[in-house]
Amino acid sequence: MGFVIMTQRPAYVSKSVISQCNSVVSFRLMSGNDQDAIVNYTEYGSRSLKQYLAGLADHEAFICGTALPCKFPVIVETRVEEYPRKSTKNAKQIFEQMKNKK
Repeated sequence: MGFVIMTQRPAYVSKSVISQCNSVVSFRLMSGNDQDAIVNYTEYGSRSLKQYLAGLADHEAFICGTALPCKFPVIVETRVEEYPRKSTKNAKQIFEQMKNKK
């Protein structure tokens, strides 16, 4: 059984909730309060982690915890997929475009 907690503002999540999380996935955090929430309540908390969280590029994430097959935190780059906007194409055109991408 699992439970996922998602937020754009970790500083607003109770410290007892964050400290009970087995794994953390964090994209770039610019707010010092949000960085502190992750740093203070995860086992990898350090000053250098704050710098990493603030310096992550677009589509990069910091991951740590039991969800990883390794015993150390990693930085991953997520794949970005572009989808057409609803108003630009009809359903048949979108289906054909998606079929041709495979």
